[in-house]
Order: sequence, then structure tokens, then C-alpha cells
Amino acid sequence: MKRHIYLSPHSDDAALSCGGAIHGQARRGERPLALTMFGGNPPRMAFSEFAQGQHDKWELEEDAAMALRRQEDAAALRVLGAEAAYLDDLDCIYRLHPQTGAPMYASEEGIFGEIDPAEAEYHLALARRIAALAGPPEPGLTIYAPATAGHHVDHQLACRAACALRREGYRVLLYEDYPYCQKPGELERALAAWPGEGPLRPRLARYGEAAMRVRVAAIAAYRSQIRTLFGDLEAMDRQVRAYCEGLAAGGGAAARAARSRYAERFWAPG
Repeated sequence: MKRHIYLSPHSDDAALSCGGAIHGQARRGERPLALTMFGGNPPRMAFSEFAQGQHDKWELEEDAAMALRRQEDAAALRVLGAEAAYLDDLDCIYRLHPQTGAPMYASEEGIFGEIDPAEAEYHLALARRIAALAGPPEPGLTIYAPATAGHHVDHQLACRAACALRREGYRVLLYEDYPYCQKPGELERALAAWPGEGPLRPRLARYGEAAMRVRVAAIAAYRSQIRTLFGDLEAMDRQVRAYCEGLAAGGGAAARAARSRYAERFWAPG
């Protein structure tokens, strides 16, 4: 039996990036699971000014922000027909340096910059925990990880963890981090910086209007993120459709033959 595990750095990344594919897998009985990696509830603490600003943008109370984001995620994954699992690791905006106790990522530049040296081996611990959840490598199991378009540190850690898993024999595909991959040059930069071995080959997952409606409905469940990422629901609908329609059109005759108007693209290490 086929199984699919999506490494979702935050409680929205898998649905934002791969909703059509996840929905199709669920309809075929292939048991897609979205594993949120950095959605743990932070301890009561004096949040950094940057973290407080993120809460304000999400319009969520500080003490309940992560719990409410999990609720949104559960609702979205129900729409897609996927299962959900969560690690208790903290979002980078809450993580503190183990020696100084200072926030490691306290600005936009920080969260979209380089991984702090204190977390240089963090991905290895993450990989061990993912493997414990997934079970041993098997032919029917695929693990999906963000390609790191946008260069968010949590996405980088998830990708590095997937690379470590691939070295242990797991089949890994990269997905295009949506909506960061819409920005010109972001995906190309991420693919060029792929930390694994071998070239990357594109694969399209194509689908039609019914699946697109499900994908859009799932994204709409992330109410705290819509304004920040898209502005409003109508803009979200337009942007998602346009990006996926462009991918399908790039597939040429095969896409037309399949009568699939939309697509999501994955990248397979060679």
C-alpha cells in the first residue's frame, strides 16, 4: 500500500503547496499524512517584539496562537482527506539560543536568512524522529519536503532532515514552497542550493477543477494567514489557480491529453 508523508514546517505549508496532490492521494486510499514539524506550543515567556508582531498579523492571541493554528490545520486537512501529526518543536520565532537565551530569529531577515550555528545539527535529530514515526523505508512510502523557496530557516531544516532520511534509504520528493515559489527566481535559487546528492528532475501531479476547488477550500481554512499571504480570499483563489494553471500548461501535450487544467510540481533527486 502506498503511503505519503508531507513534512510541513508550519501548520499550513503542506496544504498550501500540495493540496491537489494530497486530495488525489486521499481519494485513492493512499493515506497522505501531513506532519507539522514546528508547531509546538511555546512556554510562557517574554516574546520578542518580532514574535509579538507576527501574532498581531495573524490576529491571534499570544497564549493560543499555535493551538489555534493547529485547529486551522486540522480543518484544512479534513477538507483534503489527509491525516495530521505534529512534532512539539517550536517555530523559529520562539526558539532561544541555548547559551545566551536570546531569540535566534527575531526579524524578517533572520527567519529568511541562514540557520543559526547553534542549530547546525538540529536536522539530524528531526530526521530520527521522523523515521520513528514513518517506520523503516519501504517501496510504497514517499516523504515530501520543501524545496526551500523563500529560504525560511524552518523550511531549510525540514529539507536537510529529508536529505538525511534519503541517505538512510527513504524515497524523497521536494515540493515547491507555495506561495514563496511565485516570486521570480526563488525556486531556481532553492533548487540550485539543494543540499542533497544528484540532479533534480521535475514531476507534475495534474488535476482538474473539482480538485482545485477542494485545494482552495482547504487553504481558506487558514484564516489567520490569508491576509498576510494573499490579502483576501479572492486574491488567494486567483493566485493559486494562475500558478497551477501555468504549471499544467508547461506540461504540454501530456497535460492536454489528460484534460487536467492544473498541476503541482515535485522534484525528484536523481
